[in-house]
Amino acid sequence: MWDGVQSARMVDTDQTREQLVASALDGPLPFEGIFVAQSFLEFARWAYRAARHDDAVRLAGLAAQADPSWAEPDFFLGWHALLRGQAEAEAWLMRAVEKDHRVLFRIANDDVCKRRPALIRHLTEQYRVELMRSVP
Repeated sequence: MWDGVQSARMVDTDQTREQLVASALDGPLPFEGIFVAQSFLEFARWAYRAARHDDAVRLAGLAAQADPSWAEPDFFLGWHALLRGQAEAEAWLMRAVEKDHRVLFRIANDDVCKRRPALIRHLTEQYRVELMRSVP
């Protein structure tokens, strides 16, 4: 699947992308693993750029399920929720930080996230609390 995504990046036509997404969704279950997750997150980004927001959320959700340890889908879902003014943005971003604390730096430097400095402060405080709990 990931090879197909790489090829579709080069072709860069909506029809090719839609066919690839449809083929992936019809593929064998379960959708698991990092390459599956990366593919579905790329599909979500394509859907976002095409202003198909419901599809973007659904596909990013599949990416998050395919590799629950990977923070990138959660970051995307939180970022997208911030753009749409949705309350669950903080929960998604916190989940991303819990999975990979380096995401906090990305949040603090992202143009969309920087519009919500209180959110960044809250996430930073929450992460500090979690970090302090883990220190013996």
